[in-house]
Amino acid sequence: MKKSFDDLLNEMKSRMAYSTNYREFSLAINPLEYEDNLHQLIEIVNKGTMMWADKLEDTHTNIDLYAKITESIAWGMRFDKEGNIIYSSETRSMKKILGYEDENPLILNEWMDLINPKERKDIEERVVYALNYEPGFDVEYHIRRANGTYGFIRTIARIIRREDGSIEMISGINVDLNNDVRMKEFLYTVSLSNEKKIIDKDNIIYGLNKMFFAVYRYDLNADTFEAVSSPREYSNIATKGKLSDLKGDFIEGLVDEKYVGELYNFLDRNTIRDRIFGKDFISMDYKEARRGWCRSYLIPHSYDEKGDLKELLYVIQDIDEEKRREIEQNEKIKDAMLKATNANRTKTAFISRMSHDMRTPMNAIVGLTEIGKNKINDPEAMKDIINKITYASEHLLSLINDVLDVDKMTNGKIELDKRTFSLKEIISNSKSVIQDEIYERNINLMIDDSQILKDSVIGSPIHLERIINNVLSNATRYNRVNGIVKLCVKQELIDEKNCIVEIKVRDSGIGMSEDFLNKIYEPFAQVENEARSNYEGSGLGMTICKRLIDAMNGNIQINSSPGRGTLITIRIPFEIASERNRIIMPSSTNVSIEGVRILLVEDNKLNAEIACELLEEAGAIVEKAENGKIAIDKYMQHEEYYYDCILMDIRMPVLNGVEATRIIRSLSRKDSKSIPIFALTADTFIEEVIKKKQIEMNEHFSKPLNIERIKKVIYRYCKKESLF
Repeated sequence: MKKSFDDLLNEMKSRMAYSTNYREFSLAINPLEYEDNLHQLIEIVNKGTMMWADKLEDTHTNIDLYAKITESIAWGMRFDKEGNIIYSSETRSMKKILGYEDENPLILNEWMDLINPKERKDIEERVVYALNYEPGFDVEYHIRRANGTYGFIRTIARIIRREDGSIEMISGINVDLNNDVRMKEFLYTVSLSNEKKIIDKDNIIYGLNKMFFAVYRYDLNADTFEAVSSPREYSNIATKGKLSDLKGDFIEGLVDEKYVGELYNFLDRNTIRDRIFGKDFISMDYKEARRGWCRSYLIPHSYDEKGDLKELLYVIQDIDEEKRREIEQNEKIKDAMLKATNANRTKTAFISRMSHDMRTPMNAIVGLTEIGKNKINDPEAMKDIINKITYASEHLLSLINDVLDVDKMTNGKIELDKRTFSLKEIISNSKSVIQDEIYERNINLMIDDSQILKDSVIGSPIHLERIINNVLSNATRYNRVNGIVKLCVKQELIDEKNCIVEIKVRDSGIGMSEDFLNKIYEPFAQVENEARSNYEGSGLGMTICKRLIDAMNGNIQINSSPGRGTLITIRIPFEIASERNRIIMPSSTNVSIEGVRILLVEDNKLNAEIACELLEEAGAIVEKAENGKIAIDKYMQHEEYYYDCILMDIRMPVLNGVEATRIIRSLSRKDSKSIPIFALTADTFIEEVIKKKQIEMNEHFSKPLNIERIKKVIYRYCKKESLF
């Protein structure tokens, strides 16, 4: 059975009481729940309630006002950060009204205890959920009076939170749903016809007058209007007369000229009936010169005996603030969509490029492997095939590393080390890395490190090495055959503890245009056209360099022109290591791991076989374990200091490398804390964790393994002539 007019009055009473200056409203009244002849009024009330709430300027003042008008009770509670009530108040004592002697303000627990037990659980769950997740709550329930009877109450509350999410205050109103007399008077003072229950439309207009800044009644048949209310700025406009008069004075006098024609069409008498047929209202947004954005409504008001529309209400609402927010939000949405479109375009281009660039060396590796099956008995051919596979695999690895590094840097995951290292060792490592590429292209590499005055510095060696490698790789890759690359490293001493390291790389390559230099640090930037097909690379090298240099508080400068080569100058500050922490560089002949006993923990048989072969070729004695549990068993089976170091894979079945390391470090053996444990991993996240010493491992080796770096690190930790 659909709800009656009396039900509607009760609903309107509570929803009007809930409007606050925080722009939180009760849900709109659902017209489908009510009798058909009430639908038009419900639509007007819904809009009016929202408009009324939008106009409120002070929350507590208006709650008090509603309390007086509706004979309800406004209340509030303030909480400290721990959730304790530090202040509670009511406009009148709820307890006294319910017949209790105690007149202190009703607090949450007492309120819950008085709710009808059959309803208490549902109300409590609703309120608790709101306290945790919502800006307020709206509940109806029966509450126990002192005489044992129950009254029907509606509680509407607004929850105000601090920035950390904790509740600072709850304010609300308790409405007595047993008495709607005052609310009937307040809500338009409507009356009923004994026969048709038609609402007095003059009283509806009275209510609209409080919700809109201008209200006009328009007789569609007579083409006449009458102003019910209008603002001061409309004083020059007639209060009654022909619609044509209103159009001229109002539209052409106050409305922005951009909207004059559209508003004339909106108020066109000849088309109104067709445009509004079957609708509760029609509306249009426009701008006034003084007031700003406004919204006009045409609302059906009365019908003749034939059922044809006779009277309309023309009402105007101030929506300037709302419209500006809407326009601002739309602009933000457009910007976001544009950025998303550009990002998607860049992503698509990147995937296309990287798909091509990664498949190229992979195709070479697969093809050369097939060729090698037929060349097993031809040592010279096999040597050439293996060299080419090595070059292709190193190029593929470089592409993968670039993508992973840019992703980490984009997400703010650059973790700089702060440890002592040798500048000359970094230069030597970079030369080793670039050696094959230099040989392949027949490039003449010249290195000058004679101006390094204090070789031992403190900083992030792995990132400095990456910067130099990228710059040297570009200088080699984009060079001409038989070209020249010069690397000059110079150190400027600022004081006893600080210095600037200047790195200059000059090449005789293809050079770059000014337009390309302007976008060289953008991800995936490469010299296009012929260079794109002739020179390999991900287009991420200079992006990585720039972000690393910025993170290290350095700067980079590039001078170049097409066909005349490039000069890159990088300057990065470092601390100078004290004499006690100074690194002594060994000669390459002294870097030997011969006789070093290594426990290799690796579950992948092929990886274990490759690592074992490389280490044994370098003179090490290697024992293998398939997982962390077997590694611990082997470690415990031998006497202390039997193993010189452990190479530990991270991801393994049964017991992974992290847990195995923790167990070893926790043992009571004399060597458990001192034995060097090196991680073997392809997981960049684990690498960062190890760098931050969150796992008790000494160093980490990235897969695929660089045997020269492994030999140097093991030498440092395991030989008596230590580098530290």
